[in-house]
Amino acid sequence: MLVGAVGTASALGCTGQTRDWAYKTKQDLVDLRSGPRTSCDATGLLLRGTTVNLEYGVLKSDGVWYYVTPETGVHKGTQGWIRTDAIAW
Repeated sequence: MLVGAVGTASALGCTGQTRDWAYKTKQDLVDLRSGPRTSCDATGLLLRGTTVNLEYGVLKSDGVWYYVTPETGVHKGTQGWIRTDAIAW
């Protein structure tokens, strides 16, 4: 189930929207994952306070996941998935 598209959702075919949904991670270490499940491979590790742009979200059995693009830190520009409980709203 898709959860309200946020910012630029190019994967959904949306165009012409600005990406202005930047948030920070709130946990000390956050796994950036290849898919929206804890069983998916971790492709990077984000530190607390990493700024991420939310692209879109999906609802899974283990929570809401967002496809994000980190804007700061060593994984800047590397897209992946993080669970909503890792985001400082």
